[in-house]
Amino acid sequence: MKLLIGGTPTGTLKHISKEVYRRHCGMLTSWADGANPLHALRIGSPWAMDNFAFTKFDADKFRTSLMKYEGLPNCLFVVAPDVPFHAKATMKLFETWREEIKRYGYPIALAAQDGLESISFRWDAFDAVFVGGTNKFKGSQFVQELVFEARMRGKWTHMGRVNSIPRWNYCVNARFDSVDGTGYVIERRRVKEALAVIEYPPKPTWELRPSSNKEVLWV
Repeated sequence: MKLLIGGTPTGTLKHISKEVYRRHCGMLTSWADGANPLHALRIGSPWAMDNFAFTKFDADKFRTSLMKYEGLPNCLFVVAPDVPFHAKATMKLFETWREEIKRYGYPIALAAQDGLESISFRWDAFDAVFVGGTNKFKGSQFVQELVFEARMRGKWTHMGRVNSIPRWNYCVNARFDSVDGTGYVIERRRVKEALAVIEYPPKPTWELRPSSNKEVLWV
């Protein structure tokens, strides 16, 4: 599992080596911080792009970032614009932006929000799943099954707002591909604390399994 860290690697590299960053980390950029993915690429690490909707979305600046970084390699995903905690509204925005993001050649991530379990969606419409939503939603059986199914289908899986060791343990158990958390940007020394969970993963507390819910509407 990789830790995607907002901003350039400069501050993080004061606490870990380039080798450790390359092995376990990557960059999460957005139009709001303007961090150029080339900083990560020079180290040999992947990058991804958030839409900053959790704070405040700006369509023009997001679109500018899509154009600016077009063609850069090793992009894990770009998170399509979403409405935090609202799956139906998120799906409407996703459909509005999907073709434009794909036109620039980026792998596109669907932001999973509260209520997604009640909405029909197509797996072939996106390349990655970015789990947002409330803490209750993040820890739900539906999300565990969603991540299992996504990995079986070869989709990248990511959880946002992972700022505590219990949440890290949960994500390791669920086999997420990557996580991010603002805590590691505000206090970059905490990166070591997070990476220790990757190096010495906890014993699984539950078993991964496919969906047992016949009402799940994905196809």
